[in-house]
Amino acid sequence: TWAESPRKRDVRTVFGLSSGARLRGVFRDCLPVALVCLYTIWPKLTNRFLQALESTHFYIIQDPSLCGGGDYVVYAWLGDTRQKLLSGDHLITGLLAILGLAVWTLGLPVGLCVAIRHRRQELRTDANIRMFGYFYNGLQPQWYWWELIIKRSEALLSSAILYLPIATNDDKAKLILCMMMSSVALCLELHVRPFDEQHGRLFGRLEAVGIFIRFLTSASVLCLMLYNAIQAVAATVLGTVLLCNLFYVVTMAIMVVSEIAAGWQVTWVRGVTKITKVLSLINRERAVLEGHVQRFRWLGPGKPIYVVEHARDPPSRGPGVFLRAAVARLHGLARESQSASAAETLGRVLQCLLAAGVQRIPTVVTLDFVFVLAISVQRLDTKMLTSLHRAGEIVVEMRRVVREARQELCDETPLTASAGELHRGLLHLRSLPPTALRDLFDEFLGIMEEGDGESHGEAESEGEGEGEGNGDGEPDGEASARPLPLILGRMCTLPSLDPSL
Repeated sequence: TWAESPRKRDVRTVFGLSSGARLRGVFRDCLPVALVCLYTIWPKLTNRFLQALESTHFYIIQDPSLCGGGDYVVYAWLGDTRQKLLSGDHLITGLLAILGLAVWTLGLPVGLCVAIRHRRQELRTDANIRMFGYFYNGLQPQWYWWELIIKRSEALLSSAILYLPIATNDDKAKLILCMMMSSVALCLELHVRPFDEQHGRLFGRLEAVGIFIRFLTSASVLCLMLYNAIQAVAATVLGTVLLCNLFYVVTMAIMVVSEIAAGWQVTWVRGVTKITKVLSLINRERAVLEGHVQRFRWLGPGKPIYVVEHARDPPSRGPGVFLRAAVARLHGLARESQSASAAETLGRVLQCLLAAGVQRIPTVVTLDFVFVLAISVQRLDTKMLTSLHRAGEIVVEMRRVVREARQELCDETPLTASAGELHRGLLHLRSLPPTALRDLFDEFLGIMEEGDGESHGEAESEGEGEGEGNGDGEPDGEASARPLPLILGRMCTLPSLDPSL
C-alpha cells in the first residue's frame, strides 16, 4: 500500500512490530504475533475446559425393597463433589466447557488449517511465511497440517485421558492408554516422515526420539505398578528413565539456545558468560564442519559428477574430539549422512517431476537439472524461493550456469553444490505448483537442446570444411562419423557419448 502512495511514508516502528503509524497497518502486522500467542495458550485453556468436566464416580447402595432401590453409580464433578456431572448446578458450567472445547480447542487449529490450505500453492511467499510460517515451517509442503491436526489431536487425547472419566479413574488404565497413544504416534512418525530432510533429518530424528522417550516413560511406570518391583529395581528403572528424559531436554535446550545465542556477548554475569562460551564453542565446531562437508562438482551437461572431499581440520584434544563428533552426528554433517541426504534428494526430485505430470524425463538431463538448479539457487543467495516470480530469475541463472560449463569456464570457478544446497533446490521445486514446475523443467530442456543445437552446428561446419579438402568432393570416413555421437546423444540424452562407441 505504501509503495503505491505518493506521499512520504512514516518509517517509525510501533512496538518493534509494525513500520507504520496507521492503526489498520499495526493490527495487520501484529496479527502473526497474535496467532502465535493464541496457539501458545491453547493447551492451557484446553486443560481448563477439561477440568470443568473432570469427574469421579460414587457407588450408591440402596435397599432393594425401596421403590427404585438398588445400587447405581453417580458421576460428580471433581471440583465440587456435591454437584452431579452435567446436571443441576453443574449444567451451565458443563455446557460452557463443551462450548469452549468446540469453539476454542477444535476451532482454532481447524481454522488455521483451512486458512493455510487456501494458500497451499504459495506457502513459501514472504507474506505467508510471516503470517503462518510458525505452524508449518520444518514440515514437507504436503504435510503442512501435521502440527495443527495430528499433534494438537495428540495433545487433546492426552488431556482427555488425564481429566475425563475415560479410564474410570484407574491409573493403570490411563498409563496403558498413554502408552498405546505413544506407540501409534511413533509408528505414524516413522511411516509418514512429515518433517523436512534438512540437516540430516534433524527435526524428524528429534521428534522420533521424544516420542520414544515418552513411550519408555509410560511403559516403565506401568511395569513397576503391575509387578510391584523391589526398591532397588524400581530405583534403577526410574533413574534410567530420568536420565533419558534429562538427555532429551538438554539436547533440545542446546539446539534451541545455540541458534538464538550465536551472537551473545554477555560479560557481567559469570554463569551466563560460561554458558555463552560453551554455546559459542558448539557453533564454532558446527561452522567448521559445515565448511568441510563433501561437495559435488558438476563439470557440464552429460559429464560425470565428482565428489570433492575436503580435508578435515585436526580435531581438538580431549573433550573437543567428542564435541565435534557429537555436533556432526546431531546436525547430520558426517560423510555418511551427507551422502544419504544427497541420494534421497535426487529421488525426491524425480518424485516431484512425476507428481507434476512431466511426461518426458531424460535420465542424465534430469541429473543435470538437479545440480544446475542447486547451483543457481546458491548463486542467487535464496535460502528458500519466496515467490513464483523468482522462477524467471532461476531460469536466467540456469542458462548462465550451463553456458559457463559449455565454455569450460568452470575450471576457474568450480560449479559445486553440497547436500544442503541440493535440498534447497528441492524446496524450490516443492514450493511451485505443478504447472510452474513443468514449465521450469521444459525451460531447462530447451536450454540443453539449445546447447546441443550449437554443438551440432559446429560439427556440421567442421565436416563441410574437411569434405571440401577431399579430392572427390565427399567427406572422408572420419569426418562422416563425427556427427554420429551427437545424433545418438540427442536420442539417448547422452551428449557426452564416447565417439569410439
